[in-house]
Order: sequence, then C-alpha cells, then structure tokens
Amino acid sequence: MRDLLRLCAATLILSLATLGGGVAQAQPYPSKPIRLLVPFPPGSGPDVVARAIAQRAPEVLKQPITVENRAGAGGILAAEFVAKAPPDGYTLLMGTVGTHALNVILYKKLPYDPQKDFIPISQMALLPHVVLVPASLPAKSVQEFVAFARSKPGQLNYSSAGIGSGMHLATELFKSMSKVDLVHVPYKGPVESITAVVGGEAQLTLPAIPATISLIKAGRVVALAVTSAERSALLPDTPTMAEAGFPGFAFSNWSGVFAPAGTPPEIVRKLAQDFRLMLRDPEVSRALVAQGAILVGNTPEQFASNIAAELERWQQVAKDAKIEAQ
Repeated sequence: MRDLLRLCAATLILSLATLGGGVAQAQPYPSKPIRLLVPFPPGSGPDVVARAIAQRAPEVLKQPITVENRAGAGGILAAEFVAKAPPDGYTLLMGTVGTHALNVILYKKLPYDPQKDFIPISQMALLPHVVLVPASLPAKSVQEFVAFARSKPGQLNYSSAGIGSGMHLATELFKSMSKVDLVHVPYKGPVESITAVVGGEAQLTLPAIPATISLIKAGRVVALAVTSAERSALLPDTPTMAEAGFPGFAFSNWSGVFAPAGTPPEIVRKLAQDFRLMLRDPEVSRALVAQGAILVGNTPEQFASNIAAELERWQQVAKDAKIEAQ
C-alpha cells in the first residue's frame, strides 16, 4: 500500500510539473519588458524614432519598451551587444545605415556581421539630408554649384562628419555623378561640419535636415536640395536631387529595428507587425514627420533587401573614392 501511495504521489508531482512546464512554454510573447538599444546619444535621430514608437508599446505589445542609449564607436558598442544577446525577442537594436552598411566600409574588423548576426524586423524611418552651401557662395541651385565648382577644380572644400561617414560617402557619390573636383575636409561631427560651411571654411556639406533649419531660416546658409526621393516636410520649397537634375542620387540615414540572429520566426513576425502598428499611430506619425522623418514600416524581407542594396551601393562608392577601412 505504501509503495502504491508513493507511486501515486510521484505520478501526481510529475503531472503537476509537466502541467506547469506546459503553462510556462505556452506563455505568450512578450511576457516582460523589451529592451531597445539605440547606438547613439539621446536626441539623435535614431533615439527620437525609438522613443516616439516606444510610447505606444504598452498598448500594442502589452509590455513596455525600455529605450537604452549605448553610444560609442560609431554604433559598434550597441550593435555588438545585441548581436550577442539571447535571441528571445527581449533585446532589440534600433540600427542605422551606419551600423548595418557603412561600418563595414569604415572598419576592417567588426565584432559583428551586419547580415549574419541580425534579423531585420522593420525599417522605421528615413532621415534625409540636405545639400548646404554658404550664403555668400554665388550658387543658389545644384546646377549653379556644379558650374561654379567646375570653374574652380580642386579649389573648393566640402566638410563631413568624418572619414567613412554618411556625409562623406554621399558627397563622394555627388562628386562622381556631377563630375566636380572637391577637397574633402573631415571634422569631428556633423555640427562642426555645418559650422565650417557657415564660416566659409568649406563650400559644401550634406548634414541631416533638422540641425540646419534655424541657419537656413536666418539666411546664413542656403539649402540647394534634399537628398531623399521626396521633398521634406521641413523644407517643402527645396527640391529633391532628382528635381535638381540628378535622378538616381539618394541618401538618407535610416533607422530600423533588428533582433539577434536565431530569434524564432513567430516572434519576428509579431514584432514586425506590431512595430508597423506603432509607427502608424497618428500621434507617432505626426511627431516623427515634425522631425523631418519619412515613415517606412516595411516587412522583414523588404528591409533585408534594402540593406543588401545599401551595402552594395556604398561599397562601390567607397571603392571608387578609394576610401580605405581603418
């Protein structure tokens, strides 16, 4: 009888344990807060996108998204951290064109592989740049600037946020398409690059739009064109590069969500759907458009295709311009 009771008790304990395990396994995702790492400081473009979307996470995901800034090394610190995180959907990255296209060009050895170590979730927004020149320059359009530059080969400078930066590569693409000879002067960051144009040390730069609005309105610099395929809400009277005579030229610093490689497909599908829902929220949309962003919200497959195209394009630009990895 004792043996029978022990057997029954053991069977009951095993059954309860199995039932408890089944309940745990069936727990819906997400069941706890999600970390979203931003590879740049608070107030940067990717940070603005991340925080605007995260406001709607409790309603859509039924869990909060905690935005964590982990700046440094051109986005490498945050990207490496997420690449090595458990692939369970609770640690994500707000990646950029820098972390997933340009760093491959800039650094010989990256501690992560942009394509193999991540699964694209959805591209959230494009952050266009603007072709900026000093107000004193006798050029008020892209075509006029090209004509002026061709009359002074090798005598005009262009500033960038550093070697291998998006501003550097985008201007090299412009040089190639317009057949102008400009001298590259790299600065510590975009602010210094813009200041160089304001002060006349450089005659051209291609910074992100929001940082230039006050200078443009004050007449200290002139916006010749925006680098996106469509006009910017912040500069509605400024033509696109295509409208200015350079179809095929496009550059935007985009922000998009990534998960570590190995994240289960069902979690990827849910995240992709829910991030698109959060992006489409009217309040989120208005907030991002007010910052000059162009909303995207594509599928993981479309995002992956875009990244592959970006890698191929900018690697070719770097090769043609003889930009070597550091």
